[in-house]
Amino acid sequence: MTEAEMVAIYIMGKRYVVPDALTIMGALEYAGYTLIRGVGCRAAFCGACSTVYRIEGDPKLYIGLACGTQVEPGMHLAQIPFYPADRAQYFPRFGAPGYSWPSRIGGQTSSKLVDPNTRAVIDEPGVPGEMAIKSPGIFPGYYKRPDLTERVFDEDGYFYTGDLFEIAGDGDKLDRYRFVSRSKDIIVRGGFKISPQEIEALVAEDPSVAEAAVVGYPDSRLGEKVCLVLAPRQGETVTLQKIIDHLRQREIAVYKLPEKLVIVKRLPRNPLGKVLTQALKDQIEREGT
Repeated sequence: MTEAEMVAIYIMGKRYVVPDALTIMGALEYAGYTLIRGVGCRAAFCGACSTVYRIEGDPKLYIGLACGTQVEPGMHLAQIPFYPADRAQYFPRFGAPGYSWPSRIGGQTSSKLVDPNTRAVIDEPGVPGEMAIKSPGIFPGYYKRPDLTERVFDEDGYFYTGDLFEIAGDGDKLDRYRFVSRSKDIIVRGGFKISPQEIEALVAEDPSVAEAAVVGYPDSRLGEKVCLVLAPRQGETVTLQKIIDHLRQREIAVYKLPEKLVIVKRLPRNPLGKVLTQALKDQIEREGT
């Protein structure tokens, strides 16, 4: 996909470059948003995804179905009550002592964070751990695969999700978990754990970058190092040093800085727009480290 097939849109005031063939709904998901309401039939029939937008330079507001309205250059989308575009970064601390939830499922659900290696329970804020959940809504196990069931459930019935979260909240009210990364995506560099999503979000702030992904690549001494794969905007030249300077301005820890840069025309994605990280790792391996 060339840059000519990409358009700039604005979601809640933030600029994203997305394929011009996408609908508004598809563009939101492409940009990394998880749609939690108003998705409906996705066939421009039920009307659940009615949304409001405007085009840059045009004072009028327009209404359309997000699943059937194609994005346009300079389109501005704002969060409105019936079609929220809020990132699903937080998850309630169901079952945490001292906190209650109005929904029935909240009273029937327990959750905890555990160290991925030791399975020790984490109760300190800001410490990443794997999310484990126990609820009537969780499936009881894999059909005729007790080996897989044993791998993802503990003896107390908690299901291990593979997602890394950390305890968060406002002040002393630590009633939420904040999403950090998928545990399988975490890069371990010399014993330090690095979240690709954190680096990707900072790199995306650079106006010369159209899209970017961060993956680990093997290193004989440190185990893994950080590789940044990015597609520059049309007419822009991006170097590793330029990105490092940008990240240092954001005061990122030195051990999280990328040590390899791969330039691509576009990131490989599946039909739903998810970046294929394994394909990127395979490409890096083929090209040599």
